Amino acid sequence: MKKYMKIFATIIMLLFVVSCVKDELPTPIDEDPIEPGALTLIHYWHFNGVSGTVVEIDADFSAIGGAKISYPGEGEGYMDSRTHRAADPVSNLNLRMGEPADQGAVLRARNPAEGRVLLIEAPSTGYSDLIVTYAITRSRPEVGLQQFYYSPDGGTSWVSVGDIYDAPDVPEYDLVTYDLSEFEEVNDNANLQFKIEYSGEHISSADGNNRYDNLTVDGKPLSATVAEKLVISSVNNNENAVVGEEFSVTILTHNADGLPTPVENNTEVTLALNSGSGTLGGTLTGTVLAGEFSLTISGVTYDIAEADITIKATAEGLTEAISEPFTVIALYELTLISDPEEAGTLSGEGIYEEGDEITLTAVANTGYDFVSWTHGEDVVSTEAEFTYTMPGEDVALTANFEESAVIKELLHYWHFNDLPEEDIIYPDVVASDYTADGVDQGVISYLGAYLDGTDGTEINAQMEEQAGTALRIRSEYDDLIFEVPSTGFQGLEVRMALTRSGSGADTAEFFYSTDQGTTWVSVTIFTDVDSSEWKLYSADLSDITELDNNGTLMFKIFPSGAEGGNLRMDNFTIFGEKL
Repeated sequence: MKKYMKIFATIIMLLFVVSCVKDELPTPIDEDPIEPGALTLIHYWHFNGVSGTVVEIDADFSAIGGAKISYPGEGEGYMDSRTHRAADPVSNLNLRMGEPADQGAVLRARNPAEGRVLLIEAPSTGYSDLIVTYAITRSRPEVGLQQFYYSPDGGTSWVSVGDIYDAPDVPEYDLVTYDLSEFEEVNDNANLQFKIEYSGEHISSADGNNRYDNLTVDGKPLSATVAEKLVISSVNNNENAVVGEEFSVTILTHNADGLPTPVENNTEVTLALNSGSGTLGGTLTGTVLAGEFSLTISGVTYDIAEADITIKATAEGLTEAISEPFTVIALYELTLISDPEEAGTLSGEGIYEEGDEITLTAVANTGYDFVSWTHGEDVVSTEAEFTYTMPGEDVALTANFEESAVIKELLHYWHFNDLPEEDIIYPDVVASDYTADGVDQGVISYLGAYLDGTDGTEINAQMEEQAGTALRIRSEYDDLIFEVPSTGFQGLEVRMALTRSGSGADTAEFFYSTDQGTTWVSVTIFTDVDSSEWKLYSADLSDITELDNNGTLMFKIFPSGAEGGNLRMDNFTIFGEKL
């Protein structure tokens, strides 16, 4: 039994005939590739909603449901995303359903890949003649060797497809297509799975990744019946809607067997409120075009916060559909104001739901001391960091500062903007970008896996530096050591911006040593490091006099709270009063 694997390169398209008989080599033939768009789309992952580290990813569109991607195994690798950058782009190959070019994200299967597989659960109930298509690239040589398999029995047994495939390097993408149309056991199969196994010289290292975009499964419906009913497959992509803000409703047309079935003529669909005490507004009509079976109506609104709302979809000649219950929430804006404006750096501002508990932090800039948080004339807290409960309204809080009697100067500063870009390893020390005159330069070293660079922030930037590169601290975690002589300075204060990947360390314990690392003293623990945004963290060490005027002073940070992912740091500063 023969099958075909078509690999589309950027310039040259090759079609290979691949035998499922062991050791038979593929024979290239001269033929145009199959167009997946000529078939019916069953599953589609465009990955544009993936953010940070993820364990599994549901299909962005699924005509059947139950489609997801995971990265199981015993290795230390993990999945995350890379958003579009001009020098490190997403792929525009195989874009479907009107997804825009040069937008969104790609999926990264991170090294070490040894012991892990990319697992794709893709039921084909009601379909035959399957075609799997995706765009592929890799970040470094020898991490992109991969073998494609299918399993007809939910992963109990596996059949390899074709030869080992060698992916191109970033920023080039190949479009890879596997034509499974002659494999009857993949047809109409609720237990169908695919997997990609990795090989190559570097799969056991923590360096490099494979990247995937626009993964689709197409097939031919087994039923030749007509569309008979509507189905609301999702409201706002199964996430909570927000009062007054536009959301979307996705409608499918199904036949009597519950399979997606194209309509013969343009069919207008109308939405109405089925249950709920508010008002459904905005765009409430749309058209399923002849020959298609799906429609997304965007621009729908709802005017109050409420749970268990349902929507009804109707169309002439088709049975109406009722959505699953969904919730509309109210969000409120928390604004933070520094008084004076230049006196401090604040974190915690944002959009929140009533009852949310937010950690607010005020860090005084050089020359200022924190006094209090106020709401109008009322004092909310006298603590620079405290937990605030969001009320059911927009609110503005003011962090009040006063001029300090002590003037502190910049002693050491790492802005990391001169480090090379991502995937360049730093096995050696990272020297400070600025050190005050008369003081030995500061250096950073790491006892864990390795350090590399990532996108940075302007938080705590000094000397007119802009957001550039940040330091990424890779697992497996160990001590991050700072050699920071304080010769000629006293009253030290440390500040830094921190964030993390989705599964990265969310806690960083801070220590000092006055004897070149022989003994260490714990000072504080930076907790609740956020994966969604950068935040400023600080430690006032001015009362620890043994740190003053110390030529052998060292700090260390130990990340904890996770075994995978990474901790990220930017704009590490040490201030002090000059003796």
